[in-house]
Amino acid sequence: MVVRRATVEDLPRLIELWQTEQLPWEELEKRLTDFQVAEADGVVAGMLGLALAGTDGFLYGEAIGRAELGDEIRLELWSRFQTLMLGHNVARLWTCSEAPFWRTNGFRDADARTMPELPVFLAGQPGRWRWLPLREPDSPTANIEKQFALLKAMHQQENERIIRRARMLKIALTSLVVAVFGFLTLWAIYVGRIKPVLHRRKSR
Repeated sequence: MVVRRATVEDLPRLIELWQTEQLPWEELEKRLTDFQVAEADGVVAGMLGLALAGTDGFLYGEAIGRAELGDEIRLELWSRFQTLMLGHNVARLWTCSEAPFWRTNGFRDADARTMPELPVFLAGQPGRWRWLPLREPDSPTANIEKQFALLKAMHQQENERIIRRARMLKIALTSLVVAVFGFLTLWAIYVGRIKPVLHRRKSR
């Protein structure tokens, strides 16, 4: 199974799946770049969108074209979105999907304590909310970890740059040594051949 970002070429198939799920495909079509698709046997078998606002994420527009592969498709898409959310520092994730898969992967029903945390951009969405806390938003620990990860990445990049330069220098020096050695070898062969000839001429 292949998971990738949706493209314009996928739209006819996406619209077909959205219509089957009775989703507002006219609105979803406008947010094509939010969607990742899962291909099975070269055909889009399912898709899921991820909308981001600050430290909140929203999984939506889920449509599965092959019911027998439903949880496998969700698992592949979920793995992709976990990577994307890590890169965007998402703290809370929300969804209205009724699929049991999300509950088994940590999503909880939103209650009176958590609903006030629902971001404004999600207000008015139909359905029952489930949410997954990933970390405390803007916590000092999260910021420190983020800065540490950034410094670590920068340090690693600098080390890799130094290693690449050292390798290039080593290659250059090796090439120079080989070239000098080759020149001296050729010179020695030349001198070894020409010297006896000159010696014979002088002897005459």
